[in-house]
Amino acid sequence: MARLNEAQKRELCWFIAARKTTAEIVEHFLENHSIEVTPQQVYSYKNGLNSKKWPKLIEQMRDRYDKAVADCHFSSKRNRMNALHDTYLLAKEKKDARGMVMALAQAHKEMEGTKIQLTDKDGKDFQFNINIGPPPDKQSKQVEAERD
Repeated sequence: MARLNEAQKRELCWFIAARKTTAEIVEHFLENHSIEVTPQQVYSYKNGLNSKKWPKLIEQMRDRYDKAVADCHFSSKRNRMNALHDTYLLAKEKKDARGMVMALAQAHKEMEGTKIQLTDKDGKDFQFNINIGPPPDKQSKQVEAERD
């Protein structure tokens, strides 16, 4: 287990608050500080095994992090879609077919459904595609389920 100074402990907490994976945290400390932080150390800070102050600090940092992300204009799907719409219209105005296709492709990626993999009690996979947004013939959410 690596010994961390107070600044490094706070940095570790910040990475946890920013929802970085344990592997990302370990890699960061190795590359930037030449310190071998173990997954157990990350776990102990997350769960307050060494001190009860770290989970409280992580929660405060996470609140600040979430607020900063929410304040970012492009953290909202609606804002990203509006920007892509503006990009498409600009490309259309300039008769830039490639730009139009790229904007449409990115908008399509943005609006694609989320895939969730579930397994039933027999071990067979289910795949759900949840498409938010009105389908061409309906104005409600569409849920498709496929069994593999």
